[in-house]
Parts: sequence; structure tokens; C-alpha cells
Amino acid sequence: QEGPRQTLYHRLTKREKQVLKLVAQGESNKAVASQLGITEHTVKLHVHNLVNKIGVSNRTAAASFYFEVAGQPERSG
Repeated sequence: QEGPRQTLYHRLTKREKQVLKLVAQGESNKAVASQLGITEHTVKLHVHNLVNKIGVSNRTAAASFYFEVAGQPERSG
């Protein structure tokens, strides 16, 4: 049974989910851009779009949203 937050999460594009995960891990826009091979400007656009889609006001709230729907991110490295 999927809740409203999971429904919102599933409406994000694959790239928005990737950006959200990295933002939730505390990465800067510059670090996200480097990891995904995109420009910092594009990261800002993705953050802007995903924040609007999930109905939060900033990246900190987006990170909280991510942990609610996806749990703790797996550790890398």
C-alpha cells in the first residue's frame, strides 16, 4: 500500500531521484554535478523541479522527504 509521499516520489524522473538522493546525503550542487556528469546549473534546475513536485520549500525539507520515502541511503566507498 503506497502512501501519498511514495506516490509523489514515484512521479519524479530518474534523474530527479538521483539528484535528491545525493542532496539528501549532504552533497553540494557542485558535487552532485560532478558525480552525475552534468552542470551545476542543471543540478539547480533539477532541485527546483523536484522541490516543487514533492511540495516542499527547500533542499533540507527535500532531504527529510527522501529519508521518509526511501530510508537511509546506502553507504558508498
